Amino acid sequence: MKKVFLFSIAMSLVFISCKKSSNNATCTLSSSSIVGNYKMTSYITTINGQTIDLFSDTTYTPLCVRDNIYSINSNGTFSESEGAISCNPPSTDGNNATWSLSGNNLTVVDSTTTQVFAVSDYSCASFKLNVSDSTSSMSLTFTKQ
Repeated sequence: MKKVFLFSIAMSLVFISCKKSSNNATCTLSSSSIVGNYKMTSYITTINGQTIDLFSDTTYTPLCVRDNIYSINSNGTFSESEGAISCNPPSTDGNNATWSLSGNNLTVVDSTTTQVFAVSDYSCASFKLNVSDSTSSMSLTFTKQ
């Protein structure tokens, strides 16, 4: 009986001392963690207080753009590749661009423009890019592939 009692105490201690490990790893925004291939999964704009889902409207975001892959490369380059559905002419808006990250600001520079986006809702799997002015705002969600 004494052995059963000691075994019960030992097993109780084992179960009490074991903790479930958390799989909710924290992913911090950095120049290395943001590197990867992404697809745009949301495009929301607000103009003069009216919110419009441009991603769901194929007039603004055609199917041939929705499946494009946006690559944020470790060498500081940014590119856009056609997905399975190809635009005619092909979309090359993001090709030959560079990017940099300072705090939560992602700057993308191509041959004609420099755009600074505020990064929000960053996780290892997705993030939002936000930009606004006095009358409008835009939020794009990208999901890692």
